[in-house]
Amino acid sequence: MLNWMDVNRTFQELDLFRREMDRLFNDALRDEVVGGSAFSALDQRAGARMITTDEAFVLTVDVPGVRSEDIGLQVTRDGLTLHAARTIGVPEGYSTHRHERGSWEISRSWNMPVAIDPDEVVAEVKNGVLTVTLPKAAEVQPRRITVQA
Repeated sequence: MLNWMDVNRTFQELDLFRREMDRLFNDALRDEVVGGSAFSALDQRAGARMITTDEAFVLTVDVPGVRSEDIGLQVTRDGLTLHAARTIGVPEGYSTHRHERGSWEISRSWNMPVAIDPDEVVAEVKNGVLTVTLPKAAEVQPRRITVQA
């Protein structure tokens, strides 16, 4: 036969577990607003997309709030390394009342499947999106051959 005290103890343990989980999530959300938890690091990764054409690779990366001078690109024949940082400062003469946007930094590398021409790489940032055009090296680009009759 089931004892009422055993059932009651089970619900007390479940309630204790629920309160502990609530505390953990509340702490994580508070750290998110302040800007320094493991949860906030998940959202700091910039979304990237790489497409390819016959002549080039085109990389687009979301870098919201990053100025062009805070973006660093290193290009070799084999790949690309991006380093970007967003810093949120307080204008002179003001103080922070509420801080919901944080500073972040990203460093990411991509290896290209074929050689690229580092001298011809073009990069621009517009509306928070970095677009990097990486032309393929001449020796790996497809060539059109005219067939004569």
